[in-house]
Amino acid sequence: MVKKVGWEDESITGSWNDENERRFRGKKGTTFVIRVMTECDSFRRHEVDDVLDVGKDGEPRVFSMNCSREWDEDAQDYVGDCRGCDREYTLKDRYVAGILVVGKYVGRSEKVKRIDPDDAPHHWDFGGDKYRKLSDIALNLKRGKKKRRLVQVELVVSCEDESFQKLNILKADADHEQLTTKAHIAAWKEQGADLVALSCSPTPAKEWARRLKKKKPKRSRGGDDERDERDEKPRREARRPEPADEPDDRQESSGDEEIDDLLSELEE
Repeated sequence: MVKKVGWEDESITGSWNDENERRFRGKKGTTFVIRVMTECDSFRRHEVDDVLDVGKDGEPRVFSMNCSREWDEDAQDYVGDCRGCDREYTLKDRYVAGILVVGKYVGRSEKVKRIDPDDAPHHWDFGGDKYRKLSDIALNLKRGKKKRRLVQVELVVSCEDESFQKLNILKADADHEQLTTKAHIAAWKEQGADLVALSCSPTPAKEWARRLKKKKPKRSRGGDDERDERDEKPRREARRPEPADEPDDRQESSGDEEIDDLLSELEE
């Protein structure tokens, strides 16, 4: 099972199923409107750096595999067997939440493109930097005069650097038109849990055995997923520090009581 962390863990700092089409990623030139539908869970991912030949720049080429050890709530530790742990591959903590992508603005257009409910459910896995941004928003919502939960607001996500997934994440303005509908929530109930489970499920032993075989690298390799993982490495963070978030002190959105009731049902 995954480790439950919620949105209030102050200890989290920046620092196999990635190709799934419902994995959310920012896109340069597109501003997404999303709603975080779940609490945050944590899982671990290994960086495998000794299978592929080094790149033309001399840098190791890395791919990622989810750790096969699972979180044991009673033991308060990860337990079980994992070939990645046996080979002492670097471990990175990753965080995952389920989201609805309900709309997007392309380029400088002021007209939002609404997302069909069946296409809206996504999983979003990220590192400690994005966790802190989302956690700050969640905590600010609880500190306001009208206390609200993260699930009760829509967020606006824009992308500064698509390759390294440098994202700006803000709560939507008070006068923002709410895009989430009852149909979106119904689609989440049908699809959401499976999408989140897919992203953080332990990689099975047979997949470890297959992926760890030496392969001849292709001439052109290294998509967004590999670059996103390298973004978590200290040397990348040191070279391209992520700008700190500015406090989000805007007024709370009035929201929609009917939508709020449906969202509250998901947490019961």
